[in-house]
Amino acid sequence: MIRFSINCLNNDVFVYIMTTKNVNWTYGEFLSDNVPELKAWQCEELVKLMHEQNTLPFIARYRQQKIGNVDVSVLRQCFMLYEKAKYTFFDYDVQMVKRKIDKTVGSAVKSLQEKHKGDEATSTSLIDELKSAKSMEDVNLVKSKCGIYSKLTSYERAIEAGLKEPAIFIMNSGKPVDLLKYISSNFPNKLSVKEGIIDIIAKEIWMQDETQNFIKELLSQKGANVQVEVKRVAKRRSVVNSKDAKMKNSENFAAYFDFCKYLNAIKAHQILAINRGVSCAFLKKMITLPLKWKSQFVTVCQENLRKGKKAISEIERDAIEKCFNEIADKYLCRCLWYSALNNATKVAEMEALECFSRNLKDMLLVKPLKGCSILGIDPGFAAGCKYAMISSTGDVIDTGKIFLRSPSQKEDQVLMKRLCDLMVQTKCENIAIGNGTGSQQAQQLISDLIKSNFFAPLSVKFCIVSEAGSSRYSISKVGCDDLPGLDPIYRSAVSIARRVLDPLSEYIKIDPKHVGIGMYQHDLAKTELTAVRDSVFEECVSFVGVNLNTCSSQLLQHVSGLGKQKAEAIIKHRAKLGQFRNRKQLLQINGIGQHVYKMCCGFLRIYAAELNEQRQIGTLKRKDSKYMDVDALDATSIHPETYEIVDKLLNHLKLDRMDLLRAEARDVVVRFGKNGENLAKFSDNYHIDMDTLNFIISNIEKYGNDDIRDDFNGWTFVESVNTFDSLSVGSILIGTVRNIAPFGAFVDIGVGVDGMLNSNAIGGIPLHINQQVRVSVSKIDEERNRIKQSVSQSVFGAKRFDTSVETVQRVGFDGTAVWGRLNRSDEQPSDRRLTNVEQHSHDGVPLSEKSQHQQRERQVAARQVFGPFEHHFGATLVVQSHLGQPDRLFPVAERLQIATSVQLLVDQAQEPDAVEQTSGGDPIGRDELDRAATAGRRMAVVSGQQASLETVFVVGVGVGGIGGFGQQQFHRRVRLTEQHQRGDVVARLAPTSGAQAQTAAQRSPFDSSELARREQIVETVRQSDRLVRQRFERVLDDGPEIHFPLFAQQLGN
Repeated sequence: MIRFSINCLNNDVFVYIMTTKNVNWTYGEFLSDNVPELKAWQCEELVKLMHEQNTLPFIARYRQQKIGNVDVSVLRQCFMLYEKAKYTFFDYDVQMVKRKIDKTVGSAVKSLQEKHKGDEATSTSLIDELKSAKSMEDVNLVKSKCGIYSKLTSYERAIEAGLKEPAIFIMNSGKPVDLLKYISSNFPNKLSVKEGIIDIIAKEIWMQDETQNFIKELLSQKGANVQVEVKRVAKRRSVVNSKDAKMKNSENFAAYFDFCKYLNAIKAHQILAINRGVSCAFLKKMITLPLKWKSQFVTVCQENLRKGKKAISEIERDAIEKCFNEIADKYLCRCLWYSALNNATKVAEMEALECFSRNLKDMLLVKPLKGCSILGIDPGFAAGCKYAMISSTGDVIDTGKIFLRSPSQKEDQVLMKRLCDLMVQTKCENIAIGNGTGSQQAQQLISDLIKSNFFAPLSVKFCIVSEAGSSRYSISKVGCDDLPGLDPIYRSAVSIARRVLDPLSEYIKIDPKHVGIGMYQHDLAKTELTAVRDSVFEECVSFVGVNLNTCSSQLLQHVSGLGKQKAEAIIKHRAKLGQFRNRKQLLQINGIGQHVYKMCCGFLRIYAAELNEQRQIGTLKRKDSKYMDVDALDATSIHPETYEIVDKLLNHLKLDRMDLLRAEARDVVVRFGKNGENLAKFSDNYHIDMDTLNFIISNIEKYGNDDIRDDFNGWTFVESVNTFDSLSVGSILIGTVRNIAPFGAFVDIGVGVDGMLNSNAIGGIPLHINQQVRVSVSKIDEERNRIKQSVSQSVFGAKRFDTSVETVQRVGFDGTAVWGRLNRSDEQPSDRRLTNVEQHSHDGVPLSEKSQHQQRERQVAARQVFGPFEHHFGATLVVQSHLGQPDRLFPVAERLQIATSVQLLVDQAQEPDAVEQTSGGDPIGRDELDRAATAGRRMAVVSGQQASLETVFVVGVGVGGIGGFGQQQFHRRVRLTEQHQRGDVVARLAPTSGAQAQTAAQRSPFDSSELARREQIVETVRQSDRLVRQRFERVLDDGPEIHFPLFAQQLGN
């Protein structure tokens, strides 16, 4: 749980913290500089909310209007930046660094004022630079410019010896001086005098604004031209040939034994792998500056020194040389090492933390298996397979063992009979098997028992569950408190079963390093990992909601605003005084004041139907004081601060809160909310914003059934098992995603080893933990026990609460399948969905300015053409012209609004992704269609009518970009931030009812002959369906395949 060190909300303290006396920037400006997704005003508002100790879930759910609808992941970044944690966004820890900078600047200002007593202008200028510094690098840069160091440098010794005068003379005139005149005790000969003058000139060159600007420009490239070289550390032959496990692990770093790449081209997982190899003494890394930097530096310095004179003296050339060498050795390399390289490491660690948080969120929000008993099995050989039967509420019913290698067949039969009787007695049909040692054999055993009807008359199935952390849980204090009196060997089996019953409640008990998700989480600081875990726990627990009368202390302590002590106080209060009847009773507990109540109450649930008086609720008398304390709104996500608005709405409909316990009354509210005109009128009359009203009505509509996990992937149960030996290249299997990293996903196909699904094979399809995916085995490494996979056929997954894509299915004009790839599933603004293109590079070499300019032009074109279409209709159609002529693009939104049809030809004879397009005003003739079919072409029809948003539909074929950009993407495989891939087809649709379709047909602008002609075209399309399947299967060889719904009654609707 995220907490703050600020305990006072006094405005004076707030001003002091926000604007300290020695620096002139605020935390809002800091966030704005480091979180590009947010605008300045959003950062300022967010900082105010954080300062007031508002929690992340509270802001995300109830204060989005103040901050402009910020994504939760961005909010988490901002919290991490603001907080006193070591986890940082780039190079900073906002409070620690600001205090350090503030202290350093304060002492530096005093030293500077003493050093420049007679020079007010210089002193003021340098002090302003110090106060504007936002990093220690900036502070050190100004300090070096001022000469503020404790030790006497060679430059200062030369100044004391009076060598500044000849040095300035040489710089101004370019003429030589008599070095013998300046010999002293500290500089006893001509050579030492020359060295002293060179030191002064080098320092003067360093202090010039042009030099400083040039150095900053080099560092601002963030390692774009800096090479990182990694070599294998040489080992003694005896060590190399050793069979020691640690040395054997050195082969894990084989890809980095001779590695050299530009710093900005190294991916996050590569940086973390290199760092781990260095820490294990298998690798060493070096940094190499570009050779051209020196020539550029010399050119800049010579141009500055040449001003006002004809030539540069030899001593000045030596000074430039020394200046660069000192800068390179003492500043550039150090800054790049500690700034660019460390910054890259911090960014990689941040990506690892983000990866961990995404996977953890998916794992916690897996759809629970409710209302049934579950048998959990912790597989093992020597000690046997421990099992535990739990009830639908998670209580332990019985425990026992079965053996994979039983020494006695008779004993084995007795144990199996006991297990069968337990399954039949509890009517348990669901078995959860851990994926640890012996899992494959345990799966085979259960599968054989199912095939032999051992559990008859039950229809038993099993699923595979990650048992990561279960063994540690069984001997931990949490495990002992949770299952007192139970033998520790069975606690892991209970944990495995409960992970299926309620993943959220069970995974919060596991140490973050041992949950088995993310990448390189063992290399991350435990404080950072714990902070991210607690933040995700708090978010998930709060958004799912907690039943205040049944929840455990472990779950309750992760609710927004609460902690371990407050959660235990609530549990004690509940045990002493009985069930909570309303949320306000929380204020009676010591330690829960108005602010804590405000943070937590919206995420706690009290269901009136579950109270002891539930039998009397149906005959409730409104004026009976005994029951007036029960509040129906306490079962929703509606915050008590908006209860007055709900009362106004209910009064308007002649209802009260307790009426919401009846479905009929809730239907009245929902129908009123769906009437946009009445709702808008109510909003105007009572001065209530529409967002608040929609939120209230949405919660009333989902009353008692608002678990967001219902929209997530559930558990996959099977009856049979695969084996590693049965695999072969080309085998197609259905697997379950277990872990997702930036470089790919790990898919469990039931053979005891998770297969690797490379990110290139995924093709931009968003995957999630526990999602089913059909994969094809592309490589088997028996020696290393590894499997490489590619996606085959469909990616199956439930609709998620944070996406806007309807569940994909196989539907066509009349059942004919339409094949394509899902392109995106977000609802971001159109200018960010289609046109957010990275500065591409190939093999680490950045694109030229001309190429970048061409990209920007294409981005503008894409925004102008496709932006309105995405924004208004929520679907995407990106078309590639095979002629590469941007002027052939047309405004899709306009043509859909006037019920025109768009026809696309896929030309296999030219570029595989090439598409030719014509407008509906110039339809393709039958003869042209026949010629196209003969040439191996395939036509797909895109039609739409804006009778209502539900009747708009779009199909796109052969996407890739705009103009020549798509060809570049196909040939060079340029990666876009939005994961566009060749062959993408995008559509987000809703079913069209028969009445809507008939209305749309009546509004069609086409006459009967035109409709008949177009129906013939569609019939031709249906007849050549085999061609299109072959076509798209070839296009999608390296990417997943999606079936999406297309609803159309006749062409032109």
